[in-house]
Amino acid sequence: MSVSWTDDRQKRGSPSSMDLLMYWLLTPGNYEMWESNRKKLPITEGIVKTMKAQGILHRSARCVYFKMHNLKRTYKSVKKWLEDKQQLELFFSGKAAKKVESAVFKRSPHFLDLSPVFENVGHTSTAAEGEEHEENVAEGANELNEEDGGSVEDTGGAQGKRKRQGGSGSRLSKRGKQQISPPSSTLKSAGYSDENVNGIFPL
Repeated sequence: MSVSWTDDRQKRGSPSSMDLLMYWLLTPGNYEMWESNRKKLPITEGIVKTMKAQGILHRSARCVYFKMHNLKRTYKSVKKWLEDKQQLELFFSGKAAKKVESAVFKRSPHFLDLSPVFENVGHTSTAAEGEEHEENVAEGANELNEEDGGSVEDTGGAQGKRKRQGGSGSRLSKRGKQQISPPSSTLKSAGYSDENVNGIFPL
């Protein structure tokens, strides 16, 4: 049975798999490192090691790899949907209709947090780059399949179940599109103690 990425914290006040992955993504320089390295296995193994240190033992390097890929793929599909609806600027300014905001957060609950991460990598997407990205995905999948024997794990998870505090409009208007929240602040705002936040990622 697959285990939700948002509901697998080992004890009250400790982070879930998704919390830890978002913490890693929001740490400046980490995603740039991910994009610039064709070999993803050492990176995903480091993330898995941190999860194990928090008592989360059911995630493999392959599982983390595909979750990372799915987060970006979902983010880009939601962004394109907003662009097609001419709602992208309205969304980031907090002026989009409630049904638009609900649709975004239902499909990509971490869309706001991921925007500065995925948009600040420092390159422009092209058709050739897209093909190279797909090749890298296939290469990474093969590498990670070899690492764990091709076992199948949950790469989805009930992201949509995560409760959000406050009105979405206020969150949108207060956050700049290019601003990345400090990872420790992100976890503390979710209710984790200083003891659980400090030293989670000694990378």
